[in-house]
Amino acid sequence: MAFQIGYTNEQVTLELQGDNSVERVTQMHQQLLAAGAAAKAVSVNAEHSGVIDITVVQVLAALQACCPELRIERPSEEFLASLDRCGMRRHVRAALKQEQRD
Repeated sequence: MAFQIGYTNEQVTLELQGDNSVERVTQMHQQLLAAGAAAKAVSVNAEHSGVIDITVVQVLAALQACCPELRIERPSEEFLASLDRCGMRRHVRAALKQEQRD
């Protein structure tokens, strides 16, 4: 699976691994909706993310609109390139905590 979702009290953690395509986004969206109903924070670990489809970015942008705190941490170069390729970086810019890897 190219993503994992974890739950703790009021926080949801989404870990993106490898490539995430439109085929997986429906399952990801459903799991995030179920997990995020009571969540006050969503943390996305994109360190090991590969190429992502625009639908994944749309789900993240929608989470940002309804979640009090969304953080995208340690985005991989492929993740950032995917955001740029589909013109969506500006839609999740507030959630990006570290755009450049040190």
